Amino acid sequence: MNMVLGGYTLDKNATRTQLSPVTNPDEGTLLGYVSTFLDANGVLVMREDPEPEAGRVDLTLYAENGCYLLLLSESTEDGGVNVRALVDENKPQGFVSFFGESFPEKATTSNLNIVRDAFGQFLKNRSVSIDLMN
Repeated sequence: MNMVLGGYTLDKNATRTQLSPVTNPDEGTLLGYVSTFLDANGVLVMREDPEPEAGRVDLTLYAENGCYLLLLSESTEDGGVNVRALVDENKPQGFVSFFGESFPEKATTSNLNIVRDAFGQFLKNRSVSIDLMN
């Protein structure tokens, strides 16, 4: 099973720049791609290819204005999909917008190290710990 990393960035004029897809990235390449979003808006996805019938499917990062949303999608044996996200109980109730969609503020972070850790875990383990993403 391969891991594929790809995505895109958006500049201040909303011009989309595609990131070159990488199959089975090493940790250095992965961290370089994640670090792109330190000062860029956009989306980064790491997924298993081919998609498993059940289990972790992909880890997606949405980055907008220094705020990050991580979503881990898992397919279930009955054909459904579960989505796990960060949960920061110290954040206030409410919602934030990522590319026009609303998400709970508790599911976001401004700490890129958390994002790096999640992607590193997904690369190594094909999963992210429950302690990091609930």
